[in-house]
Amino acid sequence: EYIGNFAKDTGELKIAAPLTGVSIDFPALNWAKLPAEAGQVSMVIDLRGGELAAANDINIVAGLYCLLAAKIRYSCLRRI
Repeated sequence: EYIGNFAKDTGELKIAAPLTGVSIDFPALNWAKLPAEAGQVSMVIDLRGGELAAANDINIVAGLYCLLAAKIRYSCLRRI
């Protein structure tokens, strides 16, 4: 779902996607998701000037585990 304000050149994109068939590994959290496990990811992307400004409300669910992150600013995303 996209909600935007063309006059201010800002927008918000809500996305969700299945994670079945995807592997994820977070060694710092001692957590991994195997490809055979079902899962879902959702987040809200903030756009400013047509570019990524932030990723908010990140929610990753896989099996019995759920990882949540409230907000990742674009400056942090560039370092990943």
